[in-house]
Amino acid sequence: VTVAGVEGTYFAVWAPDALAVHVMGDFNDWSRERDALHPRGSSGIWEGFVPGVGRGNLYKFHLRSRYGGASTEKSDPFA
Repeated sequence: VTVAGVEGTYFAVWAPDALAVHVMGDFNDWSRERDALHPRGSSGIWEGFVPGVGRGNLYKFHLRSRYGGASTEKSDPFA
């Protein structure tokens, strides 16, 4: 995907009880905080564009719950 002339990847995940969602992978040294996704209204969908990520990059999502602040990492069920 190209956004404003920059190539990268658009990520989206359904996480209705999340307080925060980040995408982490080999492209950002598996950082849990670097690439934040943003909620799409109250749909439960979190989405965002990460420049420089392409086909074959490994990734998963880091989710922080709005209930008690627990966090977990999840693979993409459609990957």
